[in-house]
Amino acid sequence: MDLETFIKQVKQEKTIIFGDNINSFEQLIVQNRKDNKKQIILVYYLLSDQKMTRSFFHASDYLLSLRKLRDQLHLALIRIKRNPNHGPEAIKIANLLLKRVFRKQSVCLHHSSNDIVLQMEQFLYQITDEKSS
Repeated sequence: MDLETFIKQVKQEKTIIFGDNINSFEQLIVQNRKDNKKQIILVYYLLSDQKMTRSFFHASDYLLSLRKLRDQLHLALIRIKRNPNHGPEAIKIANLLLKRVFRKQSVCLHHSSNDIVLQMEQFLYQITDEKSS
């Protein structure tokens, strides 16, 4: 599945998630755990939506889930940073995400950190364009 189709699928899954109905999104995360670009896209869409974040993290598992997700994102970003095709742009975004998004357990991107959202969106489009060209 190409990245453009994958992004559409993630957006579609995102619109149907409510309450405990998170199996399909969890399956996407598990299925794509070895694909760094898809991992970044999944984490981005998960963390950019407050309702989705609340649905995804159950109260009792909240901190543990967040730590696991942060570690998973960290590893994916490190792998992408090491890829010479992504260079300084990926490093800049990785540092922004790791320093700001996860500071003080803050998981919602879109209120105080619009710059991160814009940069992540640009990066996602860049990745998708690289795939198609």
